[in-house]
Amino acid sequence: MILTVARKEFREIIRDGRIKWSALILAVMLVAALGTAGQRFADISAERAAAQEVVNMQFAAQGEKKPTRCCALWLVRL
Repeated sequence: MILTVARKEFREIIRDGRIKWSALILAVMLVAALGTAGQRFADISAERAAAQEVVNMQFAAQGEKKPTRCCALWLVRL
């Protein structure tokens, strides 16, 4: 009995077109979400690459350091 009613309701929903419209709307929303997420990922990756380049330039411009200097700083922070 329940299976018969479920089949009838399923057929009515398919004929009505609600499932097709719902699936279409869901697909459009999924594509929009993936597009905006991809754009955001690209923006963040570009920002990270630019920041890394700045840090690399700062590191290269600091000049020669003695290896024992970093050990002394480590000991002071303990």
